[in-house]
Amino acid sequence: MSARCCRPAVRQSFSHRSSVRQSFSHRSSVRQRPSRCSPRVPLVLILAALLLASPYPDGPVRAAFARPTAWAIKSSSEANKAWLEANQPTSEANASSPPAKTTKSGAYKSSPGPNKSTSQANEWAFLFRTRWADNFRPVRVRVPLPKLIGGLEDKKNRLAKTERRYLGQATGPESIAWDPRGGGPYVSVSDGRILRRKADDSDWEAFTHASPHRTSALCDSRTPKLALEAKCGRPLGMAFHPTTGDLYFADAYYGLFKVSSAGGPATKLVDVVDGERMMMCNDLDIDAAANAVYFTDSSSRWARRDFLPLLLEGRKDGRLMKYDIGTGRTTVLVDKVAFANGVALSRDKKFVVFCETTYLR
Repeated sequence: MSARCCRPAVRQSFSHRSSVRQSFSHRSSVRQRPSRCSPRVPLVLILAALLLASPYPDGPVRAAFARPTAWAIKSSSEANKAWLEANQPTSEANASSPPAKTTKSGAYKSSPGPNKSTSQANEWAFLFRTRWADNFRPVRVRVPLPKLIGGLEDKKNRLAKTERRYLGQATGPESIAWDPRGGGPYVSVSDGRILRRKADDSDWEAFTHASPHRTSALCDSRTPKLALEAKCGRPLGMAFHPTTGDLYFADAYYGLFKVSSAGGPATKLVDVVDGERMMMCNDLDIDAAANAVYFTDSSSRWARRDFLPLLLEGRKDGRLMKYDIGTGRTTVLVDKVAFANGVALSRDKKFVVFCETTYLR
């Protein structure tokens, strides 16, 4: 706001500078009137007011603004335990909503349940209060406008002709794959498991998981909770080795894993690279000729359930890495990546493409 715009209007004539000086020397004789220029309210205050007045009273941002003292609350085992106990399904909740239909294989089929918006809002509010405030250190990020690359349009509109299948049977599917023999599909889901479709297409069966702490009683649910991911695991990207038939997959919390074509317990390959623990092992692709796995770690500071501060913070702490299957060595190919994400090898295996989510490229 310029000084000229907000200068008080003086009723005295401005044609004589002496009279103006005299009028300013005697403040009592100067009658001011409100400036015609409206003060510019900071944008952050406008956004805060809109959020506080939003129709979602339990939203996490509103909770953070409404209780500023909550930002000082530090994370503790007691706080986590109390929140988990408060958000576990109770007998009343189970009675009011249809139970999930479980199969002998351990896979679940979803059934309609109550509105989950309040529970999700409470979950976000808990994360804001207990973990993010103390560690959040944002940096300035200049995101260039995305450029449209020609030739990528679906001119035949093939997506409109797709068939929607298995709706509600596998919650939170992330990646999908078929084994070298054509079996599958296999899908990584949000309760920590990788599921396989039976050959007769009748049902899903549990194939493998990464977390050594996972239990069916805690993790198998039609509405897996974000706060339980660290214990149940969260498999993301996966791919089969076309020669050996082994499945390689990235678990966001536990690292890079391998399991044989028979399924069962998975073997951890790597979770620490160059002395730095992977906090969000994300996606991968396999070069069978080079016998190598290319994979990403989105952040060395934030776990998958903390993806929101990772995006807002803007720090470049992600990596693209290469795992040599023969030697077991891991090499960092590219570091300082802001939210390293998807990975794909070119068809001729001459280059690898990966995504940097924060910078939209």
